[in-house]
Amino acid sequence: MQEQEKLREILNLGEGGEELPSPPEKKTGLGTAALFQGLVCALVLLGLLLARTAGSGWYQAAVQWYRQELAQEIQLPDWGGEPQDSGEEGEAESLRLV
Repeated sequence: MQEQEKLREILNLGEGGEELPSPPEKKTGLGTAALFQGLVCALVLLGLLLARTAGSGWYQAAVQWYRQELAQEIQLPDWGGEPQDSGEEGEAESLRLV
C-alpha cells in the first residue's frame, strides 16, 4: 500500500501547480569598468591630438624616441645549432621609417 502511494507521488511530481521562478534578467548595458576605460582612452587620445596640433616639444621628443626604439633591431639569443644567415643588412634597410 505504501509503495503504491510513493509511486503515485513520484508520478505526480511534475504535474504540480508550482511554477518555476523566471531566470534573472541579464544586464545588456555597459559596466562601470568598461565605461571608465572608454572615457580614459578617449581623454588620452584627445590629449595626444591636442599636443600634436599645438606643436608641443614633448610630443616631438616622444615621437623621436618611439622611432628610435622602433628602428633598433631585436637580437635573439643564440640557442645553439647551425648558424643561419639572417640577411641583417637587407632587413635593417627595409625596416627604416621614411
